[in-house]
Amino acid sequence: MNNDHRKAQELSSQANLLMDNGKMPEARKLFFQAAKLEELAIQQTPDSQPRTKGILAVSFVAMLFKARRYNYALTVIDVHLKQYLLPSARKALNDIRKSIRKLQKRK
Repeated sequence: MNNDHRKAQELSSQANLLMDNGKMPEARKLFFQAAKLEELAIQQTPDSQPRTKGILAVSFVAMLFKARRYNYALTVIDVHLKQYLLPSARKALNDIRKSIRKLQKRK
């Protein structure tokens, strides 16, 4: 995987530490920054690598979820489900979509 993905993983780790220390606003900002890096990584990955694209798409959406960017995550899910992805990535994206919709119904 590329450098943007590695940077995203580092930011995600930092965000998780902030979450563990109750610093949610700061953590959400880092998760969003990490998500944007994952988006760049997806754009740099050729379509001939559907497994890698699927992994990155799931990571991208998961970080948007953690950043509480639910509508953005739903849009990204819809875009990626229109592309060829392996079944495991499709399932993960659909699972995140279900979680977001449950959260939205509670409001």
